[in-house]
Amino acid sequence: MQRAGLFVCFFDPVLEAHLQRAKAALREFKLDRIFFLPCMFKGASPVLPDGEDKTEMCKRALENETRMEAGASFRTFSELSLLFEHYVQRYEGCEFVCLMEDSVAERLSQKKNERLFPKDLPIRLVGNASGAGRGKPAPVREDAGGMFPGFSFAPEEKTEKRRIRQCICPEGIPAGELAYIAEKGLYLPDHVQEVRSMISAHRWTHTLGVRATAVRLASRFGVNMLKASLAAFYHDCAKDQNIKDMRRIMYREYGCTDEDILRSSALMHGPVGAAIARERFGVTDTEVLNAIRFHTTGRPDMNALDLVVFVADAIEPNREDYPGLSEIRRLSKTSLELAALESLRRTREYVLRQGKAFNPQGEETIRALENRLRRGL
Repeated sequence: MQRAGLFVCFFDPVLEAHLQRAKAALREFKLDRIFFLPCMFKGASPVLPDGEDKTEMCKRALENETRMEAGASFRTFSELSLLFEHYVQRYEGCEFVCLMEDSVAERLSQKKNERLFPKDLPIRLVGNASGAGRGKPAPVREDAGGMFPGFSFAPEEKTEKRRIRQCICPEGIPAGELAYIAEKGLYLPDHVQEVRSMISAHRWTHTLGVRATAVRLASRFGVNMLKASLAAFYHDCAKDQNIKDMRRIMYREYGCTDEDILRSSALMHGPVGAAIARERFGVTDTEVLNAIRFHTTGRPDMNALDLVVFVADAIEPNREDYPGLSEIRRLSKTSLELAALESLRRTREYVLRQGKAFNPQGEETIRALENRLRRGL
């Protein structure tokens, strides 16, 4: 390797536009490889990516790029300087070019009494996502490499993050990275501590398992991964609620007076969870709310998102083994309908063996899925 680029940017998140700029730099500067070095200057939050997340997001975004590679993240310019020196020493004799976003350069320009780069490291910069400079040049001390022309991905990053929060899968984010974002719930509404405080530690582990599984199923079957992530995250938020409170919500929200349902927290926690997600956590998407509401019993007209959350709940990796689990997991690789049907049938067998009545909505769902599969829909 004779020439390589060090692409320093927030990558918040990594955009297809970043990849296009990196490809342009490969051509313009005749580089053999580019290393993506994500910045971590912003404050921590459960739904904002940390350094490990940023590195993994870069890896996922670059998984199909043979001449681009994810590097380590950094929080300070001292760490960045050490990273530069690491690459210079590791690839002795290689000439390096630094590609830096202007917001990073602006931070760099404010540092004092600190040498940030090896003296012989050439500094170059590519344009923004639209191909033109944006904003004023960011001045940088001479010992850091001179002057940077203005360029920023911030507007595009802000737009894509807004789309994520709205559960609109952005086309400007590589698919592999978007799946990781959905699996971790990054950039989605920050209710992590609240939901975690509402349920047991065991239930929290289950919730994270369902979310990761739901996103993978959604990716496999072409379902909105962000909606799957959101519905899975809230699906059991009412599981540990007081049964009296659950009954009150069932009557208030759904007019439910069925004593068989009102005696069962297992049957109530889905509808109650949907009500809590809407009222307490501000979830307004009807598809997400329905997936939460019907994740236990199903419903006759289950859509793809309903099926994704229903099946993910049944097969997530933290589930203790139960009769039929391996078969449901096998079916989930090819058909959500077959997997959901097998899960419902197994649940019905279990309930009947206990000498109890299986709930009517579950029966209706079984018949509906059987009819759907018979018709080949």
